[in-house]
Amino acid sequence: MCGEPSGLYIPPMATKRLGRKGTGASDFIRKQPPDMKAREVVEAGRMAGLKFSPQLVYNVRGSTKKKSKPAAGRASTEARFRRLVVELGVTRANELVSDVEAGMKRLIAG
Repeated sequence: MCGEPSGLYIPPMATKRLGRKGTGASDFIRKQPPDMKAREVVEAGRMAGLKFSPQLVYNVRGSTKKKSKPAAGRASTEARFRRLVVELGVTRANELVSDVEAGMKRLIAG
């Protein structure tokens, strides 16, 4: 049957992870304490029957950190501004914006 030594044919897609949660090396790494060293995570994984490198630990932990950061850019800046307006009050926020506008006009005028 397809030249398999055991006589069993295993289609290529059957060996990939399809819908099984919590069984891969990345999932194992995410479950480890973040202060655990990469080599310790690799050793714990080896004892659990998984084989991966310290580099995978760094990659998985790095991607987790990237996802947890707030989105940068215009939307984030505007959201912070709105929170500040609520904290300061609309009247004080308008005064401060007017002061900044006046300062910019003086700067441009020279």
